[in-house]
Amino acid sequence: MMKLWSISICLFLGTGQAFSQNEKAAADWETVRHHEIGLDATGFIKKFTNITGESDFQYPIYQFTYRYKMNVGNIRFGAGGLYAENEFQNLYYGDSTIRKRFTKTLNLRLGWEFKTDISKRWQAFYGVDFRASYGQFRDDNYTYEYQYSLGREYNTETIGIAPLLGFRFKITPRLSLTTEANFSISMTKSKETIKYIPLNDYVPIVEDKELDELKSINGYFDAPLSVILTFDI
Repeated sequence: MMKLWSISICLFLGTGQAFSQNEKAAADWETVRHHEIGLDATGFIKKFTNITGESDFQYPIYQFTYRYKMNVGNIRFGAGGLYAENEFQNLYYGDSTIRKRFTKTLNLRLGWEFKTDISKRWQAFYGVDFRASYGQFRDDNYTYEYQYSLGREYNTETIGIAPLLGFRFKITPRLSLTTEANFSISMTKSKETIKYIPLNDYVPIVEDKELDELKSINGYFDAPLSVILTFDI
């Protein structure tokens, strides 16, 4: 009889412990953690899945993302950029000077999103971002004109708005993958400067020529081709 009671007590305690763990796991999925950081994982996935050649995968605009999560929705922030510089030598017209070419960009976004749970692991989110970006491109020698090496500097400033729709897959209660599509409407101001660089000391110095500032309004659909790996803190 004592043996039967012992077995019954062990089964009861084991069942209670398992039930408690299941309750804790379920609560963990429902817990709202306020801070989330994310990194663009598109390039890694492209290499991991052995995708080669030209494809629709693009250089990420926002390498870093952050969300402040609330019950009603999320405040979202993204930042990214690019800096690339290289030296070259053309050897035209006896010009042996080593010249430079560089590109730098900075992209920022700040927005708000609502969220809807589809299932335990799937979630949809939708909202709008306000965007700003700056870009600069310089080429110390993009062509020649008589006894001059012509350099070019190109600057752009862009502001815009982008409604968005995205999906989240929860790998664990803290770790997720997200992707999203958006349609951005933006206004861009651009300005170009032509630089005349003498190839020798016998030609006159020519001042830089600043071209008129240009403005443009663009609409662009960005397909959900980027994947962000996020982690709740």
